[in-house]
Amino acid sequence: MRKLLIAGLLPGVLAGCTVGPDYRTPVGAVPPAFREASSATTTQPVNRWWERYGDPALVTLVDRAIAANGDVAIAEARIAQARARADEARGGRLPQLNGQGSTTVRRLSENGEQLANIPTGLVEPDLDYTVYRAGFDASWELDLFGRNRRQVEAAEARVGSAAEGRNDTLLRVAGDVARAYADYRAAQRRIVVANETLAAARQTADLTGRLARAGEEAQSEVQRVESLAEESAAALPPLVADAKAALYRLDVLLGAQPGGAEALIAASPTAVLRAPDVPAGLPSDLLRRRPDIRRAERELAAATADTGVAVADLYPRFSLTSTLGLEALSIGDLFDSASRYGSLVPGFSLPIFEGGRRRAVVRRQQALIDENLASYNQTVVRALSDVETALLRYRQDRERAERLGTARTRLTRTLELARLRYRAGEASLTEVLDVQRQVSALDDRLAQAEAVVIIDAVSLDKALGGGWQVASATPSDQRAAARVR
Repeated sequence: MRKLLIAGLLPGVLAGCTVGPDYRTPVGAVPPAFREASSATTTQPVNRWWERYGDPALVTLVDRAIAANGDVAIAEARIAQARARADEARGGRLPQLNGQGSTTVRRLSENGEQLANIPTGLVEPDLDYTVYRAGFDASWELDLFGRNRRQVEAAEARVGSAAEGRNDTLLRVAGDVARAYADYRAAQRRIVVANETLAAARQTADLTGRLARAGEEAQSEVQRVESLAEESAAALPPLVADAKAALYRLDVLLGAQPGGAEALIAASPTAVLRAPDVPAGLPSDLLRRRPDIRRAERELAAATADTGVAVADLYPRFSLTSTLGLEALSIGDLFDSASRYGSLVPGFSLPIFEGGRRRAVVRRQQALIDENLASYNQTVVRALSDVETALLRYRQDRERAERLGTARTRLTRTLELARLRYRAGEASLTEVLDVQRQVSALDDRLAQAEAVVIIDAVSLDKALGGGWQVASATPSDQRAAARVR
């Protein structure tokens, strides 16, 4: 027992030499500010960005998607797998203890070698006997060069990677829900505009028909006005299809049967979806806000730890194997002190010649570090480009929508004046109809432009990585990341 105790203390005395590269968090090169950000958009972005769009239905839809989306469930399952692998790696660092017991009934052969050295007639051997055994087998690999520690580091880094993959999925799902909902609201508004245009066109066609019958308008004008009414009616079916298609996209994102999203929207309070001011923050914030950047960083940490495992495979591996148990030919003698037996077997394995295979593995892992570092840097560059592009489009499209709104206000005044002149006999009905058609077309363009602004705001929130911070990880994920760092 004293020998076993001394052997158990050896790893603590000899451990501490961990070979291979130590991981250091890369420092991404980022500019001090975004080129396309205005002074009003440099404050810190907020979490749960979808709440700032002023529509309770959108909040309900996003929250339901986060809870029930199939892709999110897949990402959660991958986290569970990564955590199980990390627990498996941690278990490999501990001694492995197995209990065993057996009862063996044997009969010796009278003509076999077991009785060959016993003189005939000297002793009458007992050919039938039973052996009772109970005990423990223990084994422990002494992690002298940190192979097992590096395996744990790699497994914990992959837990962080899986968690960031989940966060990236959540961000994508929230953005897709917001975009589909914006498309639905835009289609709804365009349907209202198209119905108003159709009602005005039919009213004008009816008036023109009465004037033609009274001889005050030509029949050709009647045909033209009726043609415009049919053209207005033809614009409705595609818009209805767009609205329903957006609802079906929402159903998929919510993991619901067709009609589920429509029911949720109908049960929510009526509100106007609006594009908020989106604070861009600082470029350095992206390194901790964007899940794809954090995931790339965790993959780099895992590759670095895997390289340490490959380097440790170049060194000897030491192990201790021990057996402690009881053995007796009688069940009554099994627990007697004289029935004890045991063994302690120190061992090692040393790679001598494998044709350069292990060193090739080290080179491959070092190249994998280079790949993951390049991937990390490329992810940072792509994130910066995403934000700059989103800021540019958001600002330009918002300015376009504001100008269309101003143009619509002025054109509405022109329509009022044209109607007054028509009633005074100073303008023809054709002039009034032309202005009315321009107002309707501008209303439709304005509805589309404002929907684009909302979609641009969603794209900007996604590019900024809003919604999930490092603090959203579980405490075990944070501890795992801290150990690797």
